[in-house]
Amino acid sequence: MPNCAKYHKLHKAKKAVVHRRKAVRRVLRRKPIRRTIRRIGRKIKRVVHVGSCQTVHPKGIFFSSEVRRPDGALYAICKRLQEEMCRQFHEAHGQRIIVLRPDYIVDSKLGIGWAKEKLGPDGNRCRIGWVCRHDFAEACRLALEQDHIAFDIFHIVGTPEAEKTCNVARSREVLGLVYKGNLEKYR
Repeated sequence: MPNCAKYHKLHKAKKAVVHRRKAVRRVLRRKPIRRTIRRIGRKIKRVVHVGSCQTVHPKGIFFSSEVRRPDGALYAICKRLQEEMCRQFHEAHGQRIIVLRPDYIVDSKLGIGWAKEKLGPDGNRCRIGWVCRHDFAEACRLALEQDHIAFDIFHIVGTPEAEKTCNVARSREVLGLVYKGNLEKYR
């Protein structure tokens, strides 16, 4: 008898999943929704995707736009897959996409990190991968305004030593980004 109950529960759950899938298909089959999706797709001129990456590669390799994130944590894998989806979507549909790869976002004006921790000698000392949130917001704005880039990936890091390990110099040259966050006071 217990096997029968298990089968009934499993069958009921499977039916619910199939029902949900059919409901989604019914919604997408409606012409107004398909028309809206097509219209929106034509109006989107640029996508700026916020990725994530280290500033220093664990094997000492320079992080260019072609070098993928090497770590295997769930967050890292999800971010890498998002970046790959951007590449694939660009190649398949020609959508203009810029991927920005920040490492660790802080607020240099308020002196706090992303987890609201205090920065500086009494708190979290500056490390190579920091970028001020104001600089990152400016990078997003500049990326949206670029008409000549079809697809590219930029590391967005505000420390001067990051240029030796990742493509921060390209974010300055191509996007015209000027890093203004004063991170030196937190060393």
